[in-house]
Amino acid sequence: MSRLIALWFLGLLLVTGCGDSLETAFVDEPELRFRVSDRAGLVESLDVTLLDQDGQKLSSSLTEKNGDGVYSLAVPSGEYEVTVVPLGSDREGLAVVNRRATVGPGQGEEIVVEVEREAPVPDSSPAAELPPARNRGGLTPNIVLIVLDDFDYTDVRCNQLGAWTSTPRMDQLASQGVRFTQFYSNGAKCSPTRSSILTSQFPAAFGWRNVVGQYPLSDGRAQRSLPAGMTNLAEVLAMRGYATGLVGKWHVGETRPSGLPRQSGFAEEIRWTANGSVAPGDGNGMYWGYYLHTNSGKVLLPQKGTAGADEAYLTRKLTDEAISFVQRNQGQPFFLYLGHVATHAPFHVPPAFDNSVLQYDLTTDLGKIAAMAHDLDREIGRLVDGIDALGLAANTLIIVVSDNGGVGSPRPSRSALIRGQKGSVYEGGIRVPFIARWPGTIPAGSVNLSIASTIDLLPTLADVASTSPPPGFMGRSLYDNMVSGVRDSGRDLFWVVTRVEAYAAALSGGIPYEQLDNWAVRYWRWKLVSGDASNGFTPRLFDLSSGTRGEFTDVAAQNPAVVQDLHNRYKSWRRNAGDFPARLQVVNGVAELAFDERMDFCDADFSFVVDFDVPTSDQFAVIAQRSGCWRLLWNQGRVVLHLFDDRPGATLQERQVTLASAGGLAPGHHRVAFTVSGHFYTAENRIPSLYVDGNLAQRLLPNEFPAGKFLFAVPSNSAPIQLGAYPD
Repeated sequence: MSRLIALWFLGLLLVTGCGDSLETAFVDEPELRFRVSDRAGLVESLDVTLLDQDGQKLSSSLTEKNGDGVYSLAVPSGEYEVTVVPLGSDREGLAVVNRRATVGPGQGEEIVVEVEREAPVPDSSPAAELPPARNRGGLTPNIVLIVLDDFDYTDVRCNQLGAWTSTPRMDQLASQGVRFTQFYSNGAKCSPTRSSILTSQFPAAFGWRNVVGQYPLSDGRAQRSLPAGMTNLAEVLAMRGYATGLVGKWHVGETRPSGLPRQSGFAEEIRWTANGSVAPGDGNGMYWGYYLHTNSGKVLLPQKGTAGADEAYLTRKLTDEAISFVQRNQGQPFFLYLGHVATHAPFHVPPAFDNSVLQYDLTTDLGKIAAMAHDLDREIGRLVDGIDALGLAANTLIIVVSDNGGVGSPRPSRSALIRGQKGSVYEGGIRVPFIARWPGTIPAGSVNLSIASTIDLLPTLADVASTSPPPGFMGRSLYDNMVSGVRDSGRDLFWVVTRVEAYAAALSGGIPYEQLDNWAVRYWRWKLVSGDASNGFTPRLFDLSSGTRGEFTDVAAQNPAVVQDLHNRYKSWRRNAGDFPARLQVVNGVAELAFDERMDFCDADFSFVVDFDVPTSDQFAVIAQRSGCWRLLWNQGRVVLHLFDDRPGATLQERQVTLASAGGLAPGHHRVAFTVSGHFYTAENRIPSLYVDGNLAQRLLPNEFPAGKFLFAVPSNSAPIQLGAYPD
């Protein structure tokens, strides 16, 4: 029995067996005291875990507190590492992790437990002016942000993790600047990550757990885009006086005019889209024969095998356009967002690829990916050379990142070096390269171990440009990390990714609705990942202090308090991550929330939460509604939700799908919420759920819809959300 546990039980036996004669002996027994700050009323108990200097653990659940609201725990003298998990009826969250506490005879220590607060509500109103955030001497260096597609952490040779490709120009860029070894994309696929880059928001704020389409839905509806009213990275830099240009892949909404680059702060647009279906294919329609959308119109580039096709090969064409943008704007500060498409499938051999030295097996996917990576590396080098030839090197920050990891099966590193792949929340899906060069400012050849992610790019680049990010941003500036080598462990990072792309597949595979998503949370050395059927959907815990290999060993059983802590953090974040950014109070009247792209269900999740007070049960009232889309009612002690699809020619009754709570709800205060999960593209995945006072009232899975009913996305109109109802 450990020293801590033995003394603990010994103390109990002596006190109960010896009466008053021993009470004095324990008066000076040291104790730890825990005071809950702020939202103390939400906490019902504290789970405390102590780790002594010998590595022995003591766990205790504290439910009693004194008149001052302080929880006490008597412990033997010594030094402890303390973990506290507050548990409550509303939100749960860790307050203290690895806090050192030393107690001795007659001495104690009080630890303040700060319960997690609600997530900040971003201000989505356009910013008229962004004042400088820090004194960077008014710096406005040129900024080139290169975002690669499906380019793996292991694809960059200088990351030294099972290097199997040749990337001399990116290696050189890192030797001239800094590379981060714990940098993450905030999505495991394209669109979520790119939204985080542009907005410094977690992708769940837009309901994106997967990619969004590049084309209208089959019935012509526009798909969701970034909210037009939310100030993004390009707008921040444009207001600072930068010439802004988008070259290449956009993929955060291609069908809603208000969400395109030129309406999102980019003065110049040379935007790529594919031409029809290209998978699996040979690259035609994507790397050859694709579309470019420019300020002056839409152009179709030559098909593979036709005249001029190889000269217009996508990776080279985008580099040509990027160099041209730099040349045109070299006389003023410029921001270039270069979205390369390589190394996204279809895998192929780039034209005129010289394999005489590299000797890749170009008949395999592995060889083709390696060839595409080397070709992309060469084109990045060509852009860097173009910048340097203009004498702009010392005044230009170049950053290279990827939107997610690569497809895992061909890559040899997946066997033991890094786990998971694109679409996964394991390291192979979300740990990505980050290289930055700014000669004379960023020390050459530096390596930074800070935990960082793509939501940090907006505040970082705003800081670089001596201006401020917009209100409500979620990232942090990496300026000091890049320039001064400061290392920190950052703050919590969260991911949620659609597990399957069709509910029917999940149903047939025995995956319950609650497990349709993969999720993960990273804090300090720890990472918690949702489980799967192989372990009963129990979350897995990994210690990444030893690097990516740590994700092959589940240490959940040895660290239950850490598992509970991180799971609570994730649940608290998830409750708030998708909230619509508005707080209004309505009394005997009506208020409106102006249209926002997130109100449409197309291609994404939607959630709506409202608190209301009702004086009598027999009242009928409209709680909230969006004309032609949905209506939330109080009807004589029941909450009723009507959802309407937009099938042409159908009657209102035919278009209506209804969810309702049980009757008998008492008058007074209630919280009502409903969600529509928009799993990927198919209409069958739009699953509505109604909640009352935190409890699920009703959910309609696709196989449970009433006969003849089918919930499509609600009409893509600009109707506002109306809150409340007039007294009558």
